[in-house]
Amino acid sequence: MLLAVALGIGGVLRAHPTVLTVMRWLGAAYLLYLAWRIATASPDPKAGHGGSASARRQPLSVLQAAMFQWVNPKAWLVTLSALATVASSAGHPSVPRAVILSAVFLTVTWPITAFWTAVGVGVSRFLRTERAVHRFNLAMAALLVASLVSVLVGAE
Repeated sequence: MLLAVALGIGGVLRAHPTVLTVMRWLGAAYLLYLAWRIATASPDPKAGHGGSASARRQPLSVLQAAMFQWVNPKAWLVTLSALATVASSAGHPSVPRAVILSAVFLTVTWPITAFWTAVGVGVSRFLRTERAVHRFNLAMAALLVASLVSVLVGAE
């Protein structure tokens, strides 16, 4: 995504700021939808501990996770902010700078992703009752809604 923006999509967004505003609001709507799905999910404490096959979902493949970033409003904000920073310090977001920035992002995000995966596994050990899972889901949904502040602050 970062390379695509550096190669030209960023120019389109700069030339048509309304597109970015629409993307931001559509992304916010999608995150609200996800928060609703999390808050209203049926709590199944066994799903993370070898529950029924129907209760478990397959995780996203690497390709699916990469494609998800194209509709992830936070990924767009990080990408555009990073390239704007590079552009403001260097005059323009050149492809070599974007490649270096992509390598830095990849180097930083892999261990962070592994950490949060481990945290998720650890937390699931404490969510043994439907009530605990439901409360956890409500807290996660509330945090997701709260995170919309960072997405929408620049929308006006």
